[in-house]
Amino acid sequence: MTTSTNAPAKARKRGSEPTALEARAEAQRIAFGPMLFQACWIMQRRGLMAALSKSGTTGMTREELSQVSGLSPYAVMVLTDMALTANVLWINEGRLGLTKVGVMLATDEMTRVNMDFTGDVCYEGMHFLDEALTTGKPSGLKVLGDWPTVYQGLAHLPQRVRRAGSTSTTITATTPSHPRWRSFSRMVHGPSWTLAATRASGRSPVCATIRRCAWS
Repeated sequence: MTTSTNAPAKARKRGSEPTALEARAEAQRIAFGPMLFQACWIMQRRGLMAALSKSGTTGMTREELSQVSGLSPYAVMVLTDMALTANVLWINEGRLGLTKVGVMLATDEMTRVNMDFTGDVCYEGMHFLDEALTTGKPSGLKVLGDWPTVYQGLAHLPQRVRRAGSTSTTITATTPSHPRWRSFSRMVHGPSWTLAATRASGRSPVCATIRRCAWS
């Protein structure tokens, strides 16, 4: 098997590879990634993350979370069980709290903006990524509207999409009435996001490439 010369040097060092058990665990995170994302995003939007953040090291029971969110105890169990498997939550004697990962999901602005952008703008369209890569056309854009590119449809986008953000500074300049479009643009063009993304991937961010392929 050949290795791309464009891959980060760090990723090609065999000494830095995980054990088979660690690699399998990471593979499962990828396999269940969409479901994990949805569980954490719902926990954000339904107030569970905020409530757990306020509870600090005391934590909360599932019954308390049910009362806070308005979700049934079973629904809370489904969400928290998924979050526990991803090290988003800790559990001790029936009480749940946020790990450091959970704290970032609950309080970090960059993470919140990226979660909303992924969920509101990209998630449905990414089902058509294979088609978009094959045809070279924005196949995923059809989930938002019937336009050749997203720019033609800006004024007609659903409110949830307009709130979620944009990777285009052009959109930011032409839609001043949509502050959350500006918030995502500031994040992805800001030095802290670029540094974090580059460190995490070993290369420059590829967000713009995926955006062009999927829906613009």
